[in-house]
Amino acid sequence: MPQIETKNTVRSKSRLQLSPGKSGWVELRLVRRGATFLLFRRFEGEAWVLARREDKPDMPATLQVGPIAYTDWDSSRSYFVWGRVRAYNVRVLDRGRPDLTARFDWIRFRRPGPTGAPASAP
Repeated sequence: MPQIETKNTVRSKSRLQLSPGKSGWVELRLVRRGATFLLFRRFEGEAWVLARREDKPDMPATLQVGPIAYTDWDSSRSYFVWGRVRAYNVRVLDRGRPDLTARFDWIRFRRPGPTGAPASAP
């Protein structure tokens, strides 16, 4: 069953939150306002929904941001190497039963306009 995972990771330790997903297209929007991050999601034909709010007053100078998609956890979890990020990220899994195709059409970073948010913001 599809789900949306959000996590806040600091020094390789993550606080995970799962919410129900749907098959088909989903749009995600991550908004930063000062030390607060807001994650919005919108399934095809539906309105924007606030999926998570994370306050980060201890924000580091450099952030890593990007989309990720998982499939077939039952097969891949045996390959997972806890605490060894480099070893995990160079492994190729050639067995299992993947059941997901993820496509990312684009990712855009922009500063808000003079009113504080782009006209298309939720």
